[in-house]
Amino acid sequence: MTRVADRFRLDESPHAEGASGVVWGALDETTGRRVAVKLLHPHLIDQPEARERVLAEAGVATRIEHPHVVRVLGVWAHEQGVALVSDWVDGTPLSSTGALSARGAREIGRAVASALARAHTIGVIHGDVRPANVLVGDRPWLYDFGAAALGDKAPRRPSETAPEVLAGGPATVRSDLFGLGLVMYRALTGQAAFAGPPKEAPKRPKGPRWLGDLILALLAIDPARRPASADVVLDALERRRLGWATHGIAPLRPGSAWMVYGNDPSTGGRVRFAEGLSKEAARDLARRLSERGWHVRPVRVALGGIDLATIVIGAIAGAVVFPALGPLVALAVAWALSARCRTDLRDTLPTSTTPLPPREQPQSAPLQVLGGLLLLTTAALLVLWPSAAAVPGALVLVVAIAAARPLADPRHPLLTARVELRLAELRRSAHRRPLDAELALLGSVDEAEQSWRSGEPVESVLRRLDSLERSPNDEVP
Repeated sequence: MTRVADRFRLDESPHAEGASGVVWGALDETTGRRVAVKLLHPHLIDQPEARERVLAEAGVATRIEHPHVVRVLGVWAHEQGVALVSDWVDGTPLSSTGALSARGAREIGRAVASALARAHTIGVIHGDVRPANVLVGDRPWLYDFGAAALGDKAPRRPSETAPEVLAGGPATVRSDLFGLGLVMYRALTGQAAFAGPPKEAPKRPKGPRWLGDLILALLAIDPARRPASADVVLDALERRRLGWATHGIAPLRPGSAWMVYGNDPSTGGRVRFAEGLSKEAARDLARRLSERGWHVRPVRVALGGIDLATIVIGAIAGAVVFPALGPLVALAVAWALSARCRTDLRDTLPTSTTPLPPREQPQSAPLQVLGGLLLLTTAALLVLWPSAAAVPGALVLVVAIAAARPLADPRHPLLTARVELRLAELRRSAHRRPLDAELALLGSVDEAEQSWRSGEPVESVLRRLDSLERSPNDEVP
């Protein structure tokens, strides 16, 4: 058996081979876990500076934590070249599957778009989004982020590379979105979008018209005609419905038919934050989280009390006309109302692992209470001792001005930029440490970022980051 980096024991035979390297299943002898080891082809890193660049840039991929991204555990140099080590995921490449339903194609598109949105947010371009790099298992997984570090030596595939990259340009956000279009086209049709170098967009695939139009927009030859970002694609996939034949009757949950979903601050993936809420509670939670900078949205996922009343009224009206029509009208009304419920989001989004921030009492509440007491005092004095009412009356004016004055925003853009700059500086400096210390530091930085995005005060986060910077190379708090 072959061992890599004196740590990973490879299987007897490779798992897969591509233009950038050979993928092996392996045992991590340090942790006892099964991993995937991709050995890059030697000709891609034939110069020492090329190897160092790949080691540095591929290490950035270890920062991507997302429920639909195969996690890159690290990058190791060894006697044969460079090894990219990732979690082992049991799944079938999308390129080996047949056509899926419109709902299945949308779920894969949503998963990959969410993963790309997260990567692009932290400045990572995948560079090789294609059906073979999407694994379909217990959920869709986007694979091979580490190979993006190959830069201009990354493999060019005539039928699976964006036209502007084939022409010699760099991989960009919009070339990644072209790859997303390839993935969704393959999922919906079971066929490749192009047989050779793309010269014009393919015919619209069968299925919902809006979904076909979105795929064609992603596959536009001119990158300027593609959507601007993965978030735009994600919103389009989540807001639109697939058509009358794709939904059944939603569950009945009077008083708890709403859910709040959005981007998990710690991973960037779309998740469920809370469900089983009333409409008012869902909107209140969404407003509260939005004020903290979280990207969230309330949505109806079940039939509520008003829906139940509508169904009953429909059943009664149908029964008045003809007794047998009552149940049929009730079913028809329930089915029509279910079209407004996003049961697909409830069924497919994972639950957030980030704790919700506690509800905070408005800082102006004490001033409001004081103002109320002063008003009562003023009213009483106007009756008993009018000349003395001027004193509490003046104080009421002062309190009103103080309460109306805006408070300092703990998430002011300048403070936000300061924290983000410190996070970026620490992540860059991590690559100058020994590997174990580097991984430990990156983990501590990610933990600090998660706490900050979950509501920890800026001053506390900055003190924590300062302590990380001062820690020795072999010790990370």
